[in-house]
Amino acid sequence: MPKKKTPGVHAMGGGKYKIDKTVLINGKRVRVYKEGFLSVSEAVEAMPQLIEKKRREFAPETCPKKFSALVAEYENYRSVHAKGQTVLGVHYLMSKHILPTFGELMVSEAFTHDRVQRWYARKASGTADSQERKNKVFSEFRKLLDYAWKMRMVDSETHRDLSAIVENVKLSSKPKPEKETWTYEQGTMFMLAVPKNTRDYPMFALFLYLGCRLGEFLGLTWDCYDRKKGTISIRQQVINAIGGPILTDELKTNESYRVDELDAETKAILDDYMDTIDSPKGFMFPSPIDDNAPLSRNCFRRKLYHYASIAGVPKITPHGARHSKATAFMGVCSNMEEVKACARFLGHSATMMADVYAHVKNVSQQEIMVRMKEKYSA
Repeated sequence: MPKKKTPGVHAMGGGKYKIDKTVLINGKRVRVYKEGFLSVSEAVEAMPQLIEKKRREFAPETCPKKFSALVAEYENYRSVHAKGQTVLGVHYLMSKHILPTFGELMVSEAFTHDRVQRWYARKASGTADSQERKNKVFSEFRKLLDYAWKMRMVDSETHRDLSAIVENVKLSSKPKPEKETWTYEQGTMFMLAVPKNTRDYPMFALFLYLGCRLGEFLGLTWDCYDRKKGTISIRQQVINAIGGPILTDELKTNESYRVDELDAETKAILDDYMDTIDSPKGFMFPSPIDDNAPLSRNCFRRKLYHYASIAGVPKITPHGARHSKATAFMGVCSNMEEVKACARFLGHSATMMADVYAHVKNVSQQEIMVRMKEKYSA
């Protein structure tokens, strides 16, 4: 008889097993992952503790707290992570537009659907403030809500519900300019500007090849790389939190969990870099001042802009490089199956990739119609 499968426990090879299971916590799907177990029974025994640990991480705090106290903590958090002028603006928006309505309430009483909906509708329809000022207030309220969720003062369902109120009824504003991207030639020029004898060369070669989100890239550890198969597993990311960046296995969407194959050139660059490290473990690209910490987002951006300036190419953002990869993909895809394959590589749905991330320029509708007629009339 075949062996009975245990849900959530998977064989890794070499007689080892891992736990890889998705559980529902506060209305949100959360991944529980750990590897290195020596038997199925050992993994099964450890699974309840791992799930309970995740529940504690994502459970809201039980101690009551006033909304005004939450705002004070939030402003202190912003003072650490932003310039003084920005913090003064935050304090003004909070004291004039948000605290008069919610200040004397408890956090649990303030963050309710009906109360936030009434406040938002009143602010949106008011004539005392300009649209630009209203949008700044709504943006700051969303950031405050995000902070409350990160600090486990509200659960995931409340966070998602209240965020939807502000996002879906957002006032009209100036359209955002199209995100600037690189052509394939500009990407090549950029890499020529990066010195090959530095750690920056394999870092940017891998980053431009993967086209992944910056948090996912900074969260890459050596156990994500299968040297024999030449694959990179995207299963964790670095996020900014109180006290500094932390590594978490919760990604943006279910599609974000993926395994990407490296081409021969990128694999050779990564292998050469790996061979220069005495014992490859921990982060692939750690902080220059702490091998146990990831490279910071600001440090990565400074390096990106520095080499872009040397190469004489536009100073795009790290997410602009992701757009560049999607644009390049869409330029070579000839059918929907190929679009889906490229979307899986980037960790997106095919619709999201085509509608949001791919900026294919100079597409002639007449040329498309001619090609269609040639195909079906043959």
